[in-house]
Amino acid sequence: MGGDQLTRSLRESKSVRQLDAGLSKSAEGVLSFCDWMRNEKSDVTYDRNLPPETDVDGMALDPIVSKRLYQQVAERIKQQIQAGSISAGDRLPAEKDLALQLGVSRPVVREALIALEIAGLVEIRTGSGTYIRDRGKLLFPMMDAGPGPFELLHARLLIEGEVAAEAAVRATESDLAAIERTIHDMEEIMAAGAHAREADQTFHVLIANVAGNSVLADLVARLWHGMFSPMFHKLSEHTGHMANQERTLAEHKAIYAAISTHDAVGARAAMRRHLKTVESVLSRNNLTDLSTKAGGKPK
Repeated sequence: MGGDQLTRSLRESKSVRQLDAGLSKSAEGVLSFCDWMRNEKSDVTYDRNLPPETDVDGMALDPIVSKRLYQQVAERIKQQIQAGSISAGDRLPAEKDLALQLGVSRPVVREALIALEIAGLVEIRTGSGTYIRDRGKLLFPMMDAGPGPFELLHARLLIEGEVAAEAAVRATESDLAAIERTIHDMEEIMAAGAHAREADQTFHVLIANVAGNSVLADLVARLWHGMFSPMFHKLSEHTGHMANQERTLAEHKAIYAAISTHDAVGARAAMRRHLKTVESVLSRNNLTDLSTKAGGKPK
């Protein structure tokens, strides 16, 4: 296939792009996986557990199931595991190479690998790579893990900066005392050697309530519910985010300082800086490299 033709083919695919066979040099099974991915050009993702056509008042309609992009990436790999094209012990291509050849961002690939690990289909080995696990006799359908961690963080970036600015304008003395109390709670929990995630959540939800808009407060609470998802927890473990509570605490103090002085501009900037820091920790470098830097030991 010529370079121009390959480029056109990658652009035409709306879901998951072709995977260059030359990227994988480890196993024949992975090479066949790459070959299969090259030939896949489906623009619509169907739920394979549904019948291909459903008759509705004489009309034959194909069921269309919209799936998140990371789920489409994960589903493709899962199908190849099920078909036996890649075997237990095979290592997948590097994250950056998958992203480049699939035509998706590295965060999407990262979310797909985390979803596959939660489903028990792959193992992310610190300092080594992502390997196919023994699939056993049966692979169950992958469950919808909900919005990916990066999608959640992007939504929070769009919302919580403005929420913090509004809270800075509206905060009363009692509001400020309640927000400051969550910071003290974090300090006490961290001093006891525990993780202060619930106090972290309380801090953000409380600021949303102080902003005085019940819709925004409900949105922030719902977004935080997703922050407790298995995907976010697993990604946080792999990237070392869970071990960075001291930085989180310092950033909370900066947000509080701006709100307590009714500095709306400063509160917005401090909140966005805080969330961008979380995003950068979860997205930098490779999963398999970062766990080692965060204090983990290669398996």
